[in-house]
Amino acid sequence: MERLEEYLTGKIKGISKQKKALFLSVFLFGLFAHGYMFTNNLTYHDGILSINSLGATFNLGRFVLGFLEIAGKSTVGVFASPLFHGMLSLLFIAVSGMLVLDILHIKGILSAIYTGIVMAVFPVVTSIFTFMYTSSAYWFALFLNVLAVWAMVRRQGIKRAIISGTLLATAMGIYQAYFTVTITLFFISLMVDMFENMRIRIRDIVIRGIWYLSTMGIGLVGYLILNKIIVTIGGIGLSTYEGINEVGKIQLSKIPFMIWNAYYYMLYEIKWCGVNTTMFQRLLAWGIIFITILFLILFVLKSNGAKKNKVLLFFMMLLLPMALNSIYLMSSSENYSPHILMRYSLVFVFIIPIILLEHTKRIEAVDKGRLICRNGLSICLLLFMWLLPVTYIYLDNASYLKADFLKEQTTAWFTELIAEIKSTEGYEDDLPVVYIGEREVKDIGLAEMPYFDTISADGFGYNLEDLINNYAWRAFVERHCGYSPEEIWERERYEEMDEIKQMPSYPDKGSIQVIDNVVVVKFS
Repeated sequence: MERLEEYLTGKIKGISKQKKALFLSVFLFGLFAHGYMFTNNLTYHDGILSINSLGATFNLGRFVLGFLEIAGKSTVGVFASPLFHGMLSLLFIAVSGMLVLDILHIKGILSAIYTGIVMAVFPVVTSIFTFMYTSSAYWFALFLNVLAVWAMVRRQGIKRAIISGTLLATAMGIYQAYFTVTITLFFISLMVDMFENMRIRIRDIVIRGIWYLSTMGIGLVGYLILNKIIVTIGGIGLSTYEGINEVGKIQLSKIPFMIWNAYYYMLYEIKWCGVNTTMFQRLLAWGIIFITILFLILFVLKSNGAKKNKVLLFFMMLLLPMALNSIYLMSSSENYSPHILMRYSLVFVFIIPIILLEHTKRIEAVDKGRLICRNGLSICLLLFMWLLPVTYIYLDNASYLKADFLKEQTTAWFTELIAEIKSTEGYEDDLPVVYIGEREVKDIGLAEMPYFDTISADGFGYNLEDLINNYAWRAFVERHCGYSPEEIWERERYEEMDEIKQMPSYPDKGSIQVIDNVVVVKFS
């Protein structure tokens, strides 16, 4: 025991100040951004159906997630506890961030703190927390992806490629979209190698690139093979959701369109599926990207390197948006439509400037005017970079505020419905209920919250009418209102009855009646 304590103490002491600073920043600012969610039960939509599961697993190609659920249910159970999953998620984000510092050679303490903040408060994190029941598993998948890159960047070789590939296959078995983080980190790592040594041999860069591609190939092929074996043995049909059954199958004719989408939804459609919902955020993001491009060009032109290295770095700069937004290259299926949960790789758009600022200090300005210009751009870039995460924290909290209001409003609406059912003439507690026209409720008295229109990321784009008509409304009523009566599912006979056809629709008076010892609730 003493040896173990000494070993752990030595390891902790060996952690750099930068990594400790990042770790603390993730938890401090992560709680600032998401503490509301961690300490409240804001469950509806998919979340209300998955309070004791990890959601869809094997049918979405997430076989490792499926095995994790089986293991959990076989031991302590599986519960969507927000505080537990939230804190565990921050732990995985923090450890991943520490590895990112190594991969991208980020040196400064302030740079490390900033990296931790932006990784913790990026709105993709907020959106994933609406699926709190599986959030910690998803962030564990992020950690596995980053660990795979970290292991391969440190030392290339067939053994490392197999180990990293195995980590990638495991991560994809939990959540496939974080594979884009792997692509992004490998690509930026190659650029960092050139930033640090503009006289590095092109051959060395090419060899490293081949190792990285081979590692990703091993991971992707390994995942596809394992997934095929498991779905075949289990007789499981893959869902068509977001083209998941077409992952790895690319139509050559669609490749130009996929590449176009990667650039278009990276540089022009800067909303990024709900990451930057306000014009102010979009202007900040555009400003960061524009100044970053200027610094990249400055580095290429003014660095003391070989001409062929400059050409290669410029070419890599042109490919960078495609790497950052590589989610659009994952599938060519007609059903494929990336959303905010799948776009965490874009967080590195705001980390790349940190790397550049650390390296452009080595470039001497030719004259005083250019020095002033460069320093002015640096100040603007730093201002935009630190201001944008503040807006994310603010709107993260606003998203949870909206979710809280919606949960309360939906609970109140269904509580009133239950009260009217029980107060209907002839109602008895043992009578079954039949719902006519469910999920087609039209209640003109429903409250609207236009002041929350900018809160539109996945999980937060709903309104009260959406939740009342949501596919999981029964689970919501059962778990938030405690009402779960015996229900008649064969509705055809009742839908054809003239007496029911003449009933008004809820919430009008007479829309709930007891007919033939059945409580009839006519929604539409």
